[in-house]
Amino acid sequence: NVGDVARTTVSGLDDCPYLDKPDGMQMKMQEGDVDIAAYTDSVYYHVPQTQTIHSPQGEIGIAADNDCAVVWNAWERDVNMADMGAGNAKGYLCVERGEVFERAFVLPAGGSYRSSMTLS
Repeated sequence: NVGDVARTTVSGLDDCPYLDKPDGMQMKMQEGDVDIAAYTDSVYYHVPQTQTIHSPQGEIGIAADNDCAVVWNAWERDVNMADMGAGNAKGYLCVERGEVFERAFVLPAGGSYRSSMTLS
């Protein structure tokens, strides 16, 4: 919950390449903090260990050992997520760390992979 995603930024992704899914899966380069002004669904690569969400609700620190970060918000799209209720798309921002797309791990049967993410 960020209160108002239009007044929220994410720092810690400057100079990271990212895949802009809503803009035809184009690869771009982040310049400065991430601002949310429309439907957003981006996959950032080669990210530093930490990012910070700066919002009217306060700051949330994210630290993880993964190479990728996904930043998304549905904006005007009606997603009706059970834990938020319908019509609240501008009140949240997701910043998820992991290994995605071509960076995803393929595990054999019985294999394992461990990762961690700390929120503060």
